[in-house]
Amino acid sequence: MSHEKPIRGRIELALGSDNSFSSLRSLAKELLDEGRRQEDVLRQFEEYRTILQDAHDEAGEEIVLDVMDLISGWCSPEARLAKETSNT
Repeated sequence: MSHEKPIRGRIELALGSDNSFSSLRSLAKELLDEGRRQEDVLRQFEEYRTILQDAHDEAGEEIVLDVMDLISGWCSPEARLAKETSNT
């Protein structure tokens, strides 16, 4: 997919910001709002998470995992980024 490299760069920029969790959460919301599928966004974040894991960047990996929880719906219903995830 031609969008993958730009997304990786956007993830990297968000993680390098002063408030990386908030920036990464906003990026995930933007990607979903652009019409990208939840599974595709999760895949991109998972791929970047493995890069962080390989680099032994536990703090960055934890932030990515926290945002992945919001994307997948593994959080409170009001915190979900992908509304179609609702199982209630």
